[in-house]
Amino acid sequence: MKITNLTIKLNKSIANINVANDLSNAVKQILFNAIIQENNTKCSNPDFYVYSSNNEYIISGKKITTQKFKNIELLLYNIEWQIVDLLIEQQKNILQFHAASLSYNNDGYLFIGNPGTGKTSISIALLKKGFSYLSDEVGLLSLQNKLYPFPRNMIIKPHLRNIIDIPSNSYNLYIDRDEKGKELANFLSPLLFGKIETGESVPLKKIFFLESIKKPEYNIEKIGQYSIFNKMLPQLFNPERFRDLPEKIISIFSNTSCFKLTIGKPLIFTEKQSQNFAKILVEIS
Repeated sequence: MKITNLTIKLNKSIANINVANDLSNAVKQILFNAIIQENNTKCSNPDFYVYSSNNEYIISGKKITTQKFKNIELLLYNIEWQIVDLLIEQQKNILQFHAASLSYNNDGYLFIGNPGTGKTSISIALLKKGFSYLSDEVGLLSLQNKLYPFPRNMIIKPHLRNIIDIPSNSYNLYIDRDEKGKELANFLSPLLFGKIETGESVPLKKIFFLESIKKPEYNIEKIGQYSIFNKMLPQLFNPERFRDLPEKIISIFSNTSCFKLTIGKPLIFTEKQSQNFAKILVEIS
């Protein structure tokens, strides 16, 4: 079996995958497509092996039991999540938010919100206006008040598929939809929409807490310190950090401008709306 080694490096995190050559293009399309590196020689001690045998698709690795799947879509969905978990696990002393993070002129912007509040739509809309992509799902914030890139592929869910041009060779993967079962989605490189942040980190400048509406419009309100924590804690993936270092985390949020962003359907804004939206995000204080 001929093997290709794929490597993903993020800050101090790294994932190595040995992939059978016949599956390497599919895996590269799904996994951190903007930064994944291909090597001609296989890794002697990879985190994962991905291959097929006897009409089954297989994942094995250092920390997992061997997993077998009947189709390639299930394989791709599962290896993507395992890589995400591995890379996040290696991020030490980093706050992990359910958030999109972007940069503009070396300033970081964090958009915190529940599923369905527009993190991916906002990211795509702002990428088209010159912002750079760090993440649209996992916002990584250090205790030194810096945002770190996590350029996972964007997960394009059904409500966006009629708005965005989906490449014809993109895989349709079933993803979890909370209590409503599963839905089809596409995992697309952020480079399809704009540029990614290539620096190691950017200083956090503003935080926006998202609330969704159905109309294609937006409103921004500054919010006070005391309401920030009730909004922040439910969106923190690793809340144990808050218990360990409450003073430091309080300092981060107290010294950063925080806003409530009520927004609906930014991808169908008029050109004037889109320009004003990007401008206001940068200029508001």
